Amino acid sequence: MKNFRFVVVFLVFLGAMICYLDRAALSYAITPLSHEFHLNNTQFGLLLSCFGVGYIVTNVVGGYIADRIGPKLVWGGAAILWSIATIMFGFAMGFMSLIVLRILLGLAEGPVFPSLSRTISDWLPFKEKAQALSFGLLAIPISAVIGAPISTYLIVTYGWRYLFYILGTVGIIWSIIWLIIYTNKPKQHKFILPEELQYIENGRLETKLNSTGDKQAYFYQMFTNRTFLVTCYAYFCNGYMKFFIITWLPGYIIQTYNIKLEDLGIWLVIPWLLAAFSLVTNGYLADKIWQKTHSFRKSRSIIILLSLITTALFLVPLLSVTTIGMAMIFISIATALTYMADSCIYAVTSDLNSHRAGINLAIMNSFFGLSGIIAPIVTGYLSSQSHNFKTAILIVVLLNLSAGILVIFFHKPDRDIKQKKNEIDLYYNA
Repeated sequence: MKNFRFVVVFLVFLGAMICYLDRAALSYAITPLSHEFHLNNTQFGLLLSCFGVGYIVTNVVGGYIADRIGPKLVWGGAAILWSIATIMFGFAMGFMSLIVLRILLGLAEGPVFPSLSRTISDWLPFKEKAQALSFGLLAIPISAVIGAPISTYLIVTYGWRYLFYILGTVGIIWSIIWLIIYTNKPKQHKFILPEELQYIENGRLETKLNSTGDKQAYFYQMFTNRTFLVTCYAYFCNGYMKFFIITWLPGYIIQTYNIKLEDLGIWLVIPWLLAAFSLVTNGYLADKIWQKTHSFRKSRSIIILLSLITTALFLVPLLSVTTIGMAMIFISIATALTYMADSCIYAVTSDLNSHRAGINLAIMNSFFGLSGIIAPIVTGYLSSQSHNFKTAILIVVLLNLSAGILVIFFHKPDRDIKQKKNEIDLYYNA
């Protein structure tokens, strides 16, 4: 089959989309859940943050296993587990059962994005990596574009429990397809043509260059690598904004502007559509800049920097606007700018050591998972105490600005990659 690698990328897209649909479903049900179980914002924020507790536990472990045995069983097994957890939400009888299920959902979804990174690294040549990652990550905003109106419709029409029954069933169907179709390496697949296999292998010369060294040396190199550490912090701050949007944007709109649940889905489509456009265009832009300049600083760091700084600037007006229309303009732009950095953040962790793309991404994703614990509960507590979201938004602004400053001074992937292997120049001449 010609260009079979794109079939794999599409499967990655679907898997990531279903993962995020299940992850975000609870946020759309904030009103009926809060009424049924008598939850305030602090309690609901605690419930949302429990996902991060489970996620951070299995994230690194999942990345390590994905590097050892491949993403096929890791991602396929994780999908079955998170789908069962999602279905079980429909049977929840109280606050504590919701807490337990939210933690289980995080545990099951922890290995997903390390597996995604490992898959892209194994199946795509280097020059297509950022664009392929951006397409895989495009599933996140697309899941909200689809999920917001569908989820609110299902909740209003059939009740919140049926939302979880349906989403969990879809996840199980995807996991079966993944386990049947996917193979860990291109050369193992019967549908891939020799020409495409050679094209992939020839474009992955950096794997040989980065595959040397023992485990102790690897961990020492990564945890003393300033570019990697700054990337992790930037992803924490980027993740804090994302978890604010994913977990609390529905509640923010409903509570601040008195929007009804049945109208919520329409308002949520716009920011996620812009985020999807941002992911696609910036993944393409990053690859084009790389091909033209062979500079990781220009094709990775600068895009990450612009994302962080401009996101902060477009959030500032939310501290004073009073209408839903103006608020959604700034939220939509800020959301798009936040997702502008995704493909570059993922790509640079693989660039630094592609042979260990899974564990690299897992370590970085632990910082993202940490933001998933902190952002929902801090936002819930602050909004509950102040009866508005202004302080919570200000924290997002300051975090993004601090990460942007660090990227300016310390994010220098070209230097770090050349120090590790000067032979990377072989790729420039390929």
